[in-house]
Amino acid sequence: MLNAKPIIIKLLILGFTLITILFRSNPVVAGKVEFTPFFRLKESYSDNVSQQKEGGEYEFVTQLMPGFNLRSAGRRALVDVRYELQYTNLSKTERENNAVNHKINADTSINLMRKELVLDASVRRSQDNIVDNTRLPFSEVYNISDPTDVTTTSINPKYQKRFGANGRLLLSYANVHTKYSGSQVDVTSLSTQTYKANLSDMLGNGSIKWQLGYSDINNSENRDAIGLQKKYLMLDFLVGNRVSFFYQAGDEEEFYWLAGFKWTPNKRNNLLASYGNRFFGDTKEFTFNHQNKKTAFRLAYTEQVVDQTILDVENFSRVLLLGEDGLPLRIDGDFQTIIIVPVVSGVFVQKKLQSRFAFTGRKLNVALELAREERINELRDSSEKINGATLKTGWTIAKNLGLVLESGYQKTLFADNIREDKFATNILSLNHTMSNKVTLSYELRHTEFESNDADAGYTENAASVILNMTF
Repeated sequence: MLNAKPIIIKLLILGFTLITILFRSNPVVAGKVEFTPFFRLKESYSDNVSQQKEGGEYEFVTQLMPGFNLRSAGRRALVDVRYELQYTNLSKTERENNAVNHKINADTSINLMRKELVLDASVRRSQDNIVDNTRLPFSEVYNISDPTDVTTTSINPKYQKRFGANGRLLLSYANVHTKYSGSQVDVTSLSTQTYKANLSDMLGNGSIKWQLGYSDINNSENRDAIGLQKKYLMLDFLVGNRVSFFYQAGDEEEFYWLAGFKWTPNKRNNLLASYGNRFFGDTKEFTFNHQNKKTAFRLAYTEQVVDQTILDVENFSRVLLLGEDGLPLRIDGDFQTIIIVPVVSGVFVQKKLQSRFAFTGRKLNVALELAREERINELRDSSEKINGATLKTGWTIAKNLGLVLESGYQKTLFADNIREDKFATNILSLNHTMSNKVTLSYELRHTEFESNDADAGYTENAASVILNMTF
């Protein structure tokens, strides 16, 4: 029997490519509408395409990624759509990894204003591959799984009333509903409601700013989600043109406070420092920035709580697959199942020390980043420590030809040294700008992943040629 799927796939790719060629002129602009097609082709060779610890096999991988950007902006509405077709083909064997995925990110928002009342509403439809990223570092994976559909709707009515010269009263309500569905997760949703009220004004010719506020954040659909009720007072004192002090205090389940200052002695330097205490512990921030014509330096330390949507990988469930007759599906006598991992909303405390140095010359650019991070998940009583370094060097050989060397190293300790992972990668690329719409890149990559987990670890060498075009 003729298999029509490969024929349909090839026709789709051919048809889309022809359409993009038709729009090879400047982006179409009709009023405030912009349409920009693009095309990306990547041909790679890997000596361990599945990134296996032992017995990795070589493979040629072809990736075609045509798509378009569509943007329309009006006085009261905004539409922003990005579509990308991802076609991946492995040359040696016919396997499930050969796949076509349609990735679309669509943002639609509308703003209705009538005197003091403002209504913001938006809908976003996107696709993403949601995986458990707390066990393995980021690496390039060729086998594309079925993406998870993510639909987010937001409704945010606001009322604001101004009084005096600088006074303002602001009342707002926001409802954000996110729905996840696909092969990676069961149909799961998160709904968050946020109530806010702010009263603010300025005193002393603008040298003192004050704000009284109230907010209530809750998630009625998820028992594991964090809900916070917060009442606070904010003060900002401006001393001259270079120094400002700020203070914030209030009730957030318990009393909390935060104080700090910002110093800007000149255009090239600024310093910010703050310290406070919340229900989860101390809050700290220190940031120093320096920049002149050729060099830049940044040193920053933060200790804060981060809200994150995560997969509850500890509480997964297995679900039987059903056949067309509605009965459990058997293959070789065994029942077939899929794993359903619920999505939850959680928080973790993040302590991060980061420094960055950059040099920009006429032909040579160098950037070095060092980072030390600790993440403590209060809900699951787990932690991880991450030490990383990245060095990126760029050399302009000619006006349209550049060489880039990027090296990265990351060491991760999970759950009090129960597991230790080391990930290192080196990438050497030659980038050729053929025109303002076409670039061609050649890339060599070496990756090593080591772990004290007996089942983890791999080494991979790969070479790629990448063509990028906009029309």
